[in-house]
Amino acid sequence: MLDFVGNLSLPLLVTCILSAIYPAVSYLSFTLSKIITYVIFCFATLAMGLLIYVHITDNFSFCNVYYNSHTTKPLIYKICGVWGNYEGSILLWLWILSVHALLLELLLKSEDLKKVAISIQHLLYCGFSLFIMTTSNPFTKMTTVELDGLGFNPMLQDIGLAIHPPILFFGYVGFSTVFSITLSSVMVRKRAQEWACIISPWVLTSWSFLTCGIALGSWWAYRELGWGGFWFWDPVENSSLMPWLLGVALIHAITLVRKFNICCSFAYVLSIFTFGFSLIGTFLVRSGILVSVHTFANDPERGIYILLLIGVIISTSVVILMIFFRGSKENYCFSYISKITAIMINNILLLTAFFVVFIGTIYPIILELLTDEVISVGSQYYNIIFGGLVVVLLLLMGFVWELDWQESNNSKISFKLYLLIILTIFSLILFKGIAAGILLLSILLIVLSLKDYSSKIQLFRIPLTSSIKLAISLHTKYYSMFISHMGFSILVLGIICSTVLQETKEQYMKANSRVNIYGLEIVLSKLTFIKKDNYEAIRGLFVIKDNDRIIGKLLPENRFYIVEGTRNTESSIYHNGLSDIYIIIGDIDVHKGIAVKIYYKPYVNLVWIGFFMIAFGGIIGVILLKRRLYNKLINRLED
Repeated sequence: MLDFVGNLSLPLLVTCILSAIYPAVSYLSFTLSKIITYVIFCFATLAMGLLIYVHITDNFSFCNVYYNSHTTKPLIYKICGVWGNYEGSILLWLWILSVHALLLELLLKSEDLKKVAISIQHLLYCGFSLFIMTTSNPFTKMTTVELDGLGFNPMLQDIGLAIHPPILFFGYVGFSTVFSITLSSVMVRKRAQEWACIISPWVLTSWSFLTCGIALGSWWAYRELGWGGFWFWDPVENSSLMPWLLGVALIHAITLVRKFNICCSFAYVLSIFTFGFSLIGTFLVRSGILVSVHTFANDPERGIYILLLIGVIISTSVVILMIFFRGSKENYCFSYISKITAIMINNILLLTAFFVVFIGTIYPIILELLTDEVISVGSQYYNIIFGGLVVVLLLLMGFVWELDWQESNNSKISFKLYLLIILTIFSLILFKGIAAGILLLSILLIVLSLKDYSSKIQLFRIPLTSSIKLAISLHTKYYSMFISHMGFSILVLGIICSTVLQETKEQYMKANSRVNIYGLEIVLSKLTFIKKDNYEAIRGLFVIKDNDRIIGKLLPENRFYIVEGTRNTESSIYHNGLSDIYIIIGDIDVHKGIAVKIYYKPYVNLVWIGFFMIAFGGIIGVILLKRRLYNKLINRLED
């Protein structure tokens, strides 16, 4: 009889075998292949559930639990600690992969497409499960008996970790369905427009999850890392930004394929490489070649396996595309001043941004491999180039509302474009900085977007009830684009305001010491010593006053985690409308007091609002495509 506790990896072995035989079975028996998909999902869920169980029950006979947990760790961090380590995060990836195979089984309508797509999905699953079984088994047993674990990285003991990785992974792995459907469409000779219609909701859903994952990651960094920022151009942050940029380009390219049957080959290639760079992001984080708070391990064997897997996946998909893709007639005529041209320019800008991030991320790695010289690409490189790209992108978005798909009024558009360019150049000269130009353009874009919306519902021109009826009758697609574009403008506005206009005070403070920042008075009321199950800390009580009226209190901490033997600062944030007062405390000097750093971050909450609006716009787009476009396009193709 099997020792159950010692063979918890059995579900992984079963799913690996089943996923390997699925492609053959799918062509022999449709019913059997469907059953295998359900069984794989159930066993993957069982494996994930078992790992969570051994963490919750403090079973230190497993290496994964021993190295990443402790009896004093709160329950929520025991659960999220499952994916806060290398092996557990890969198992989470595998489970989400099985979820997407199940979703393809349930939601994909075309049977011939479904058969091939799920086969590809299971081959991916087989590769990753083999990787787990050979190099990263989360159920490896300890050779000695341990009564307690080594604890968990204090920076990861945050609510952000409970939600950030799963949502980010749903974005990453979601692009595997895009990848699988694309290859299967090419192999079964689906028409490009039909493929674009089928793929659109999958792309939008995955991209929306990725957007939320990136937003939650920046929110976690803002709250937890104690430097007052939310994006540091860390290589691992960049690894999530690259597929996001490709995803945005893919969304726009698919629109052109769906509407006009143009840019088909470009969209197919983007579908493959968006998922490819999701895998590359996994490789960068989990190979150990990057040093970051996000990285999990330093194991060359694992890195080589993932790199080989990526190479096989991308090269095979490119070969399949070259063999099966026959292209389509792209003879659609359009004016240079049209939405089609604007989308093409937009995609060029997005690809330029992608290559900027890719070069900045990969160059130090290649240089170190060739010369053993260790360098890092600073934020200035990204800020300067992205600043210019964002200016052009905002200019483009500023007048795209006036464009028609085929041809637009040249004189009318030219006047508005010239006006935007003149205002931008004027602000650049007047304020002597690109940030001012971006700030002005983002505000103008918000104003122009609202103006376009108000003109569509004829606000203040007709009775309010009639305007509300017009607003309800507007196409969902318009709201999807409007909310996402508006969200991007608000995001840019928040980034510029919170970085350029921020104020910082850094000094030692004693009880009843006062600091003035942005017209507010910050008073250190007292310091207290606290002790919890897994840490002890010095906590400061800061009172925020506006004209001697108390408007808020903050409780930053300087923690010492006993088991891990590490010290970590815990910031405290007061939300003053859209702005934040952000305080962290450091070490105590007997003579000077405690080291305090205070940030005033104007309009920083616009960043999170912008992120939310971008993702929400994507979700609205999914609802639109599932409800209307699929049936509409299929009927048109059948006619």
